[in-house]
Amino acid sequence: MRSASTNLAASQYGVAPISVAGKLKSCELRLIGVPLVICAFGALLKPIFGLGIRWLNQYLDGIFLLRLGAVLDSLSFAFEYLFGLVIQVYLVLLAFVWIRGIDSPPERVFIFALKRMAHLAKWAGLILLVSSLGIHLPLLASYLWIGQFTDFTSAAVQYVEQTARPLMAIALLLFCSMQISLVLHNESFRQAITEHAAFMRQHWYRVLWFLMVAGMHLFLVCWAGAGWLGGYKNGSVPYLLGLFLLSGAKAICAAWFLAAWVCLYRNARRQRKEIRF
Repeated sequence: MRSASTNLAASQYGVAPISVAGKLKSCELRLIGVPLVICAFGALLKPIFGLGIRWLNQYLDGIFLLRLGAVLDSLSFAFEYLFGLVIQVYLVLLAFVWIRGIDSPPERVFIFALKRMAHLAKWAGLILLVSSLGIHLPLLASYLWIGQFTDFTSAAVQYVEQTARPLMAIALLLFCSMQISLVLHNESFRQAITEHAAFMRQHWYRVLWFLMVAGMHLFLVCWAGAGWLGGYKNGSVPYLLGLFLLSGAKAICAAWFLAAWVCLYRNARRQRKEIRF
C-alpha cells in the first residue's frame, strides 16, 4: 500500500519514489516528534514548578498556578509513561536474557528494547488515549474552571481518584499479558489480543496466584512504611530515612515481581517461538 501510493505520487508530480517515501517518513516523524518534545519539556518543567511553587505564589495568583500545574501534569504524562515503558521493556528483556542464560551486554539489550517499542506502539497509544480522556482531560477541565465551579472540580477529582484510576488499574490487570506478549513475540496487536485470551483461559489460576502473592507483599511493604512514617514528624531525618527505605523496598519488590512474571509467562508459553538476539 505504501509503495503503490508513493509510486502514484511520483508519477503525478514527477518525483522519485524514494524521495516521496522519505518525505512521508519525515512528516510522520514530525507528527510524533513535535508532541513528544512538548511533553518532554512539560515533564522537565514539572519538578521545577513543584519546587518553586511557594516562591511563585508570592507573585502569581493561586488559581493560575493550579491551572498551570494541571497543564504541566497533563503534558508530562505522555512522556513519563513512554519513558517508563522503555525502562520496563528493557527490564523485561534483561530478565529474559538472564533466564535463557544468554551472554549479551546490557547496552545491546537496551538497543533491542528500543527496537521492540515499535511493536508496542498501538498498545501504548491506546493506554495514552484512554488515560488522557478518562483521567487527565476531566482534571484539566475542572482546574480551568476552578474559580467558577468549585463543586465541579471536587466532583471531577473524586471521580478520577475513586472511579477512573481504579478502573484503569483493573483493565491493565485484566490485560496483563498483552505487553509482554508484544515484547517477546513478533505479533500484531490483533494477534496479541487473541493470544492473551488463550493465555488467560488456560492459565488464569497462575495469574490469580501471582497477583495475590504480589499484592500481599506490596501491601505489607506499604503497611510497614506507613507505620514508620506515621511515628515521625514530616520532614524530619527519621521521616526522610523512612521514605528512602520505603522507596528502596518498593523498587526491590517491583524488580522481583517483574522477573517472576517473565518466568511465569515463559514457562506457560514455552512451546511458542521466541525472539532471537
